[in-house]
Formats: sequence, structure tokens, C-alpha cells
Amino acid sequence: MIKLGMSPTAILSEANSLAAAFHFALGFTVPDGYEFHKSNNPRSQFAWNLVRIAFDRIAATDLNEVVAECDDNECEAKHEF
Repeated sequence: MIKLGMSPTAILSEANSLAAAFHFALGFTVPDGYEFHKSNNPRSQFAWNLVRIAFDRIAATDLNEVVAECDDNECEAKHEF
């Protein structure tokens, strides 16, 4: 369920930004535009899962649904971190 009044691209951008912040708090950095939702790296997946939990609990938004609804062209857009 997507409850935020934002486009899937905007939600993914915010989610990836938060994942980058969590990743940084753990002592790791990623390049600009890094898409945690596409990563197979265990640390990146951990950060993404923290973000999924936060979005689900705080915003009642399932990021798996956002990723599924996001148009492939939109998902390829670079995100600012």
C-alpha cells in the first residue's frame, strides 16, 4: 500500500537517500545515485531493509510495491544523496 502523496520515483529517491544515511552511520559510503533496492551487496541490503521497515511503520508504505509500480525509465533516474 502506498500512502504517501508522492510519485514512486520520489519515494524511491527518499528511500535511497535514507538508506545512504543508514549506510553512512554504519561506516560505509556509496557513490551518488546508488540504488539500494537493486543491490545484492549484504550491507546495502541491510540498509534497504531498515528503510523498508521505517517506511512501513511510519508512512504505511510498502517499498516493494513502490518498486513494482515504478516505471523502469523512472527507476533508472539518478537520486541525490
